[in-house]
Amino acid sequence: MHLIDIAGALAAGRHSNSYVVTASVDYLDFRFPIAVGEFIVLKAAVNRVFHTSMEVGVKVFFGEYPHGSASTPAARI
Repeated sequence: MHLIDIAGALAAGRHSNSYVVTASVDYLDFRFPIAVGEFIVLKAAVNRVFHTSMEVGVKVFFGEYPHGSASTPAARI
């Protein structure tokens, strides 16, 4: 969850060119467990922008290191 928050903060900070904080999380859906030794890929994007806030989405993908094949999203916020 910490890495998801960091990825979202990076996307929001780059968009606003300012300091950002996580005010709330609408939902966090854990679909598959990620085992030790698997790699993760986090994709963050700014979805909507308002006057003083913004909505950021983060997708988490995972896979095994030797094979290198990515799987379906493990979590989405």
